Amino acid sequence: MESHKPHIQRGQIWEDRREASRALRLGREPTVARCRVGAVDYDAGRVQCLWFRGTKSWRRIDRFLAACRVIGEETREKFFEGLGASEAAAAVGEHPYKPPIQLYSELVGDLEPFEGNQLTHWGNLLEPAIRKEFSDRHDNCEILVPTGSDYHPEESWARATPDGLIPSLKAGIEIKNVGVRSAWRWGDPELEQIPQEYRIQVAWYQWFYDLEQWFVVPLIGGNQYREYLIHRDRELEESLIESCRDFWFNNVQAKKPPPLDGSSAYAEYLARRSSRIRGEYRERSDHGDFLAQEARLVRAEIRRAERELTLIENQIREEIGDYCGIETSEGRIHWKEQRGRTSWKGVAQELASTAGVTREVLDEAIANNTGDPSRPLRVPQKWSRE
Repeated sequence: MESHKPHIQRGQIWEDRREASRALRLGREPTVARCRVGAVDYDAGRVQCLWFRGTKSWRRIDRFLAACRVIGEETREKFFEGLGASEAAAAVGEHPYKPPIQLYSELVGDLEPFEGNQLTHWGNLLEPAIRKEFSDRHDNCEILVPTGSDYHPEESWARATPDGLIPSLKAGIEIKNVGVRSAWRWGDPELEQIPQEYRIQVAWYQWFYDLEQWFVVPLIGGNQYREYLIHRDRELEESLIESCRDFWFNNVQAKKPPPLDGSSAYAEYLARRSSRIRGEYRERSDHGDFLAQEARLVRAEIRRAERELTLIENQIREEIGDYCGIETSEGRIHWKEQRGRTSWKGVAQELASTAGVTREVLDEAIANNTGDPSRPLRVPQKWSRE
């Protein structure tokens, strides 16, 4: 009986789906087999079948099934190569927290990539529960979940790792764990009002898998479940892919940083790039004079705006009076007492003197707990008097 078991090659193609299914049932190796009318994913004794119906929008599901296989070493090495859906918004300058220069620095190895925080940690833990809730609300639909990244067959630099694909609905799903403070960014589901960086992420997936619709399912504040059905926007896709392709080849691959912008991340990049500082000042130039004049005028305008803002805020304080705040059409404004800021250096010095700690030991402890040196930009003091 053992001699009749076929040897299955990864990616092997059969003409007939019954022959493919029989080969997988008899086989013992984790693999992905494809035939012209369907795809079968065999993994550690578990067989999943999804037969194509020939619809144009659903033919690329075979690439997703390929991503569900046991990942080989070659695939593991490629996992962080290329751009993914979650990076697309940063690449085109539409991410609220990560500008293009930060993504560029991570991809070229200049910065360590984001390793997550408490929100992403709990998001990973809650993702299976949210996925099950969605399935329960949609007739227990099957949701296929990848174990690694999938690479586009035509654009090899583009990869995708969706939270799931739903064959019965011909759609995908993206799950988000949303904090209470970010709830305002999620609007009416009927109007598809989701944060722009997630709209771009969905557009990437819809282009990648050629799907007309995609579900975005946020869990807001740990207990508010919503569903947004996002319809395809081909014009957005075309612009997005063109911009991301340009970013990947003309910036990342060419080791050429993206254009200068006003983010603090770019200031940090410039400081890292100029790690060795000369002891003398650069000679005067026409361009330097122009930039200094522009900076002085903008700073003066900011100070005028700050004085105007302070005046309006004082008027609000006068309006609040003895109350703790005021309700307005723009939201609730608070004016409450807060505890004063603690000088931890003063606390350490007082404790050191009480415990008899020497000044040298105290200075060493302070130095060990002080952050890396910065390189602030200082301007002439006369600017502040204008």
